[in-house]
Amino acid sequence: MRTAKTLVLLFFIICCAALGACSLNNGYAVPLEEYIVCLDPGHGLQDVGAKLGERYEKDDVLRLALAVRDILTERGIRVLMTREDDAYPSLEERCELANRAGATVYVSIHRNSGGAKGVEVWARAEKPADDVRLAKKIHSALTDKPITADRGVKYGTAANPLSDYAVNRGTVMPSCIVEVGFIDSEEDNEYFDLYFDDYAAAIAEGILDYAEIEY
Repeated sequence: MRTAKTLVLLFFIICCAALGACSLNNGYAVPLEEYIVCLDPGHGLQDVGAKLGERYEKDDVLRLALAVRDILTERGIRVLMTREDDAYPSLEERCELANRAGATVYVSIHRNSGGAKGVEVWARAEKPADDVRLAKKIHSALTDKPITADRGVKYGTAANPLSDYAVNRGTVMPSCIVEVGFIDSEEDNEYFDLYFDDYAAAIAEGILDYAEIEY
């Protein structure tokens, strides 16, 4: 009897250890060596995105995404970039890249415009549980850093809460769009430059928290 109990206890310990080396996503255990984060710096090349004078969204978000990549890579996470320089993959190509690679999560990094200020995160209109959790983890980490305003987690698009932005619509894994301040706000630009490292760390921290990986 004692032998049987010992075997059961040993089996339990082995199972716990195996789960500890995995991350949960969509109800399935994902081994860390198979975990893939797709980072998408928005815009690129001729599509400069939002701008203020000679300051372009495409440049700010590329620099930020590369910093997030470096942090995640140091933590042993495989990172897939939709672009690593001033290139312009189409929205369809970005989604296809992530889908074909079997990315575990997709995080698109942008900067906003429109005369306001602050940080916001966009998730799918249908509010899938994993998407909402990913968006909230990143949002929570960012709002723990100095920001000009907290604009919350939002769903759908600014024009229609029942539709989705292309990268949220076209990817099959949990995804979100992170808007790191308004580029037409001088205050947001000052914060972006001053707290750049904090924002990169926060986005990485949110992704790691979602993946249940100790940061």
